[in-house]
Amino acid sequence: VKKNFHKKLILTPHLGEMSRLINKPVKEIAENLIYYAKELNYRYGANVVLKDARTVIATDGQIYINLSGNNGMATAGSGDALIGIGCDFEKAAVMGPYVHGLAGDMAAHKVSKTGLMATDIIEEIKSVITD
Repeated sequence: VKKNFHKKLILTPHLGEMSRLINKPVKEIAENLIYYAKELNYRYGANVVLKDARTVIATDGQIYINLSGNNGMATAGSGDALIGIGCDFEKAAVMGPYVHGLAGDMAAHKVSKTGLMATDIIEEIKSVITD
Protein backbone atom coordinates (compact mmCIF):
# COMPACT_ATOMS: atom_id res chain seq x y z
CA VAL A 1 0.00 0.00 0.00
CA LYS A 2 1.50 3.32 -1.05
CA LYS A 3 1.01 6.34 1.19
CA ASN A 4 2.17 9.77 0.20
CA PHE A 5 3.60 11.80 3.01
CA HIS A 6 4.74 15.36 2.55
CA LYS A 7 7.69 15.56 0.12
CA LYS A 8 9.63 17.47 2.76
CA LEU A 9 9.75 14.53 5.14
CA ILE A 10 12.99 12.70 5.87
CA LEU A 11 12.76 9.31 7.57
CA THR A 12 16.03 8.36 9.31
CA PRO A 13 15.71 4.79 10.58
CA HIS A 14 18.59 2.62 11.72
CA LEU A 15 18.29 -1.09 10.90
CA GLY A 16 16.24 -1.97 13.99
CA GLU A 17 13.76 0.83 13.34
CA MET A 18 13.57 -0.11 9.66
CA SER A 19 12.83 -3.69 10.65
CA ARG A 20 9.84 -2.53 12.67
CA LEU A 21 8.65 -0.17 9.92
CA ILE A 22 8.55 -2.79 7.19
CA ASN A 23 8.24 -5.97 9.26
CA LYS A 24 11.40 -7.60 7.87
CA PRO A 25 14.33 -9.11 9.78
CA VAL A 26 17.33 -6.85 10.41
CA LYS A 27 19.63 -9.37 8.69
CA GLU A 28 17.57 -9.24 5.49
CA ILE A 29 17.56 -5.44 5.49
CA ALA A 30 21.33 -5.32 6.14
CA GLU A 31 21.91 -7.54 3.11
CA ASN A 32 19.67 -5.38 0.89
CA LEU A 33 20.14 -1.79 2.08
CA ILE A 34 19.58 -0.14 -1.28
CA TYR A 35 16.49 -2.19 -2.07
CA TYR A 36 14.80 -1.44 1.24
CA ALA A 37 15.74 2.26 1.25
CA LYS A 38 14.16 2.53 -2.23
CA GLU A 39 11.16 0.52 -1.07
CA LEU A 40 10.48 2.82 1.88
CA ASN A 41 11.00 5.89 -0.32
CA TYR A 42 8.45 4.53 -2.80
CA ARG A 43 6.02 3.28 -0.17
CA TYR A 44 5.75 6.60 1.68
CA GLY A 45 6.89 9.19 -0.85
CA ALA A 46 9.35 10.45 1.75
CA ASN A 47 13.11 10.84 1.64
CA VAL A 48 14.86 7.95 3.40
CA VAL A 49 18.18 7.98 5.24
CA LEU A 50 18.78 4.32 6.15
CA LYS A 51 21.53 4.46 8.76
CA ASP A 52 24.12 1.70 8.89
CA ALA A 53 27.91 1.45 8.55
CA ARG A 54 27.32 2.94 5.10
CA THR A 55 24.20 5.06 5.10
CA VAL A 56 21.93 4.71 2.08
CA ILE A 57 19.84 7.70 1.06
CA ALA A 58 16.83 7.31 -1.24
CA THR A 59 15.22 10.49 -2.51
CA ASP A 60 13.08 11.11 -5.59
CA GLY A 61 14.26 7.91 -7.28
CA GLN A 62 17.93 8.73 -6.64
CA ILE A 63 20.22 6.63 -4.46
CA TYR A 64 23.23 7.99 -2.60
CA ILE A 65 25.68 6.10 -0.40
CA ASN A 66 27.40 8.07 2.32
CA LEU A 67 30.96 6.92 3.00
CA SER A 68 31.78 9.30 5.85
CA GLY A 69 31.44 8.24 9.48
CA ASN A 70 32.67 5.38 11.62
CA ASN A 71 31.45 2.62 13.92
CA GLY A 72 32.07 4.75 17.01
CA MET A 73 29.03 6.76 15.97
CA ALA A 74 26.72 3.87 16.90
CA THR A 75 26.04 5.50 20.24
CA ALA A 76 23.01 6.93 21.98
CA GLY A 77 22.02 10.33 20.65
CA SER A 78 24.16 10.20 17.52
CA GLY A 79 21.09 10.12 15.27
CA ASP A 80 19.69 13.12 17.12
CA ALA A 81 22.82 15.05 16.12
CA LEU A 82 22.09 14.14 12.49
CA ILE A 83 18.61 15.62 12.68
CA GLY A 84 20.01 18.92 13.93
CA ILE A 85 22.09 19.57 10.81
CA GLY A 86 20.32 22.21 8.81
CA CYS A 87 20.69 23.24 5.19
CA ASP A 88 18.48 23.76 2.17
CA PHE A 89 15.85 21.02 2.37
CA GLU A 90 16.50 19.75 -1.15
CA LYS A 91 20.06 18.90 -0.07
CA ALA A 92 19.42 17.95 3.57
CA ALA A 93 18.78 14.22 3.06
CA VAL A 94 22.13 13.86 1.27
CA MET A 95 24.30 16.53 2.90
CA GLY A 96 23.14 15.94 6.48
CA PRO A 97 24.51 12.37 6.71
CA TYR A 98 27.73 13.42 4.98
CA VAL A 99 28.39 16.34 7.36
CA HIS A 100 27.34 14.17 10.31
CA GLY A 101 29.78 11.44 9.24
CA LEU A 102 32.67 13.84 8.73
CA ALA A 103 32.02 15.36 12.16
CA GLY A 104 32.01 11.82 13.59
CA ASP A 105 35.30 11.05 11.88
CA MET A 106 36.88 14.24 13.24
CA ALA A 107 35.56 13.53 16.73
CA ALA A 108 36.88 9.95 16.62
CA HIS A 109 40.37 11.28 15.87
CA LYS A 110 40.17 13.47 18.97
CA VAL A 111 38.54 11.14 21.52
CA SER A 112 38.71 7.63 19.93
CA LYS A 113 35.92 5.55 18.46
CA THR A 114 35.34 3.65 21.69
CA GLY A 115 34.86 6.82 23.72
CA LEU A 116 32.85 8.74 21.12
CA MET A 117 29.66 10.40 22.33
CA ALA A 118 26.96 12.31 20.48
CA THR A 119 28.14 15.55 22.07
CA ASP A 120 31.58 15.01 20.51
CA ILE A 121 29.95 14.81 17.08
CA ILE A 122 27.94 17.96 17.73
CA GLU A 123 31.12 19.79 18.74
CA GLU A 124 32.72 18.99 15.36
CA ILE A 125 29.77 19.91 13.10
CA LYS A 126 30.72 23.60 13.11
CA SER A 127 34.28 22.71 12.06
CA VAL A 128 33.01 20.62 9.15
CA ILE A 129 30.65 23.31 7.93
CA THR A 130 33.12 26.23 8.24
CA ASP A 131 36.30 24.50 6.96
